[in-house]
Amino acid sequence: MCGILGFYLHSERHLEKGAVNDLVRELFLLSESRGKEASGVAIQVDDWNVVRRSPQPASHLIRTKEYREVIGETHKRIAKRKSGDVPLQFVGHSRLVTNGKETKDDNNQPVDRSNTSGVHNGIIVNVSDIWEKHPEIERRTELDSESFFALLENKVEAGAKTEEALQDCFGEIEGMASIAGFVKGRGDYFLATNNGSLYCIEATGQDETLLIFASEKFIIDKIRERFGSMLTGMKAESRQLKSGQGLVVGSGHKISQIEVPSPKLGTQGRLPVTKFDFLNRYKAYDIKIPDLRRCTKCVLPETHPFIRFDKDGVCNFCRDYKSVIRQDRAAVEASVEKYRSKDGSPDCVVAFSGGRDSCYGLHYIKKELGMNPVAFTYDWGMVTDLARRNQSRLCGQLGVEHIMISADIRKKRENIRKNVTAWLRRPELGMIPLFMAGDKQFFKYANMLQKRMDIDLVVFASCPLETTQFKVGFCDIGDEGGEFYYKWGLRRKAQIGWYYMKQYLLNPGYINGSLYDSIDAFVSYFFIQHNYLWLFENLAWEEQEIERTLLEEYDWETSPDCDSTWRIGDGTAAFYNYIYYRVAGFTENDTFRSNQIREGQIAREEALKLIAADNQPRIDSLQWYADTVGFDLDKAIDVINRIPRLY
Repeated sequence: MCGILGFYLHSERHLEKGAVNDLVRELFLLSESRGKEASGVAIQVDDWNVVRRSPQPASHLIRTKEYREVIGETHKRIAKRKSGDVPLQFVGHSRLVTNGKETKDDNNQPVDRSNTSGVHNGIIVNVSDIWEKHPEIERRTELDSESFFALLENKVEAGAKTEEALQDCFGEIEGMASIAGFVKGRGDYFLATNNGSLYCIEATGQDETLLIFASEKFIIDKIRERFGSMLTGMKAESRQLKSGQGLVVGSGHKISQIEVPSPKLGTQGRLPVTKFDFLNRYKAYDIKIPDLRRCTKCVLPETHPFIRFDKDGVCNFCRDYKSVIRQDRAAVEASVEKYRSKDGSPDCVVAFSGGRDSCYGLHYIKKELGMNPVAFTYDWGMVTDLARRNQSRLCGQLGVEHIMISADIRKKRENIRKNVTAWLRRPELGMIPLFMAGDKQFFKYANMLQKRMDIDLVVFASCPLETTQFKVGFCDIGDEGGEFYYKWGLRRKAQIGWYYMKQYLLNPGYINGSLYDSIDAFVSYFFIQHNYLWLFENLAWEEQEIERTLLEEYDWETSPDCDSTWRIGDGTAAFYNYIYYRVAGFTENDTFRSNQIREGQIAREEALKLIAADNQPRIDSLQWYADTVGFDLDKAIDVINRIPRLY
């Protein structure tokens, strides 16, 4: 999600231009990884306030002439204050676009209303209801964020105190919100969250008040490390604002804590079901899928590529299967011991997608093995808000630094849109992985980060049961061994390369601006070094234990549109699995549950019930994917539903 940041500074000794510039710059650069599509600032000194926004990353904004002029004017205003008792109030935003095109200035943040300016991180899901309920409030942008500050404006104009107005606003919204801003003229500065995605430094001294905030703990830790001298002689505390907490700095520069309502949609702020006529179209073919012939041992159907049944109805994948689940705690401990730091400094990088396995892996590395990990995420534009919130939960509670390297998300999503559009013109099941090509640089950046931090150990916690042979099977390439594809020999790598080349020639729509990125992804996955520790090579992968740990110890968030905890942080999974299910009658869920059967983790009867539930279309996630990538879901579903079925 987006990064919000800022400070309230009432301290004569820290109002020098250089100190303020350095603090703003550091906050922005640390927060930019949370969103690079747009950025902006809002500043208030006395009765003067200003807002500047840009459809560019924050690192670009702070180099512009317009920004330098604003900072210059800010310091002039500081010098001309009516009273030396007037603070500098600043909020900033580093945007990851969710709704409202960033090329339209009003769709970027900070949101600016007549008596309030502020920033928001999260998703307000009942926007239409808010505007309908309050016809007296003018809507000016496409942002869901505007609804909060419009409500706040309305309540302040009606005479409500800032604390009361904030509480009322949180009581009306549904969804997740972490907000910050100021009330113009009144001088009140505020922070509040209903999901805990706010961290701050509170510092007070004689005639001094300093409040610095950001979206992530590691940012605040870095700021305290970098600007610790600002806190000299002050009583300072770094902390997380928990769900339902807020701060208001009012008269006398006193910091007061307030309570705000939690999300209406339950503790996890679940999204509403998308409203379009989907299920009626879905039911027309769903009734035929249970009649597919399936392996009598696992649940793979007759439509799975290269499947063969023996006289007892057992498939070749079951007959050839070799167990991959083992429990050797001693081997796991031995594999990390030589990397363990003696002084508490970081000793490993943990790949951290925000999915259940990487979250559990981070937990295990930190709490069970006692290592000092740095979590690493490569955000290619399909890391969902849910995954980000779960990342924040784990890193915040474990006290783990989280480094997020963000791609040019706007370009990545455009690449996905181009390839989805090309695919819909000539559907080919073997080309579906092209939609996910943009995430394969994860390995490249993991290696880069390892070198940059001079850390010898990189850990991946991928589930060993997640092999999906059918994806290359639809490319007419057999892979009965079920190994991860990057382990292939040159012959098979050449086969998959040749398959893609042929498809590009048959469908020139793939020859678009994404071509270089796709080639880079192919190289990153198949040809760079993968010298990592795979945690579950020696640690037993147990679904119930993983889920219990995450849900009970970290209040880990699940998805509103499915009961499974698998793939819910991956923005692409709902779309490609819908295609596989609609055309072939099975998905990744079938292969995953089949592997669980082979490992003796679940019975076949249970697996059949699970895939019947897991394979239902994830409507919310489908709509999010289409909206985020930028194509018409209804039209895409119509095309997919017309593809001849394999059953």
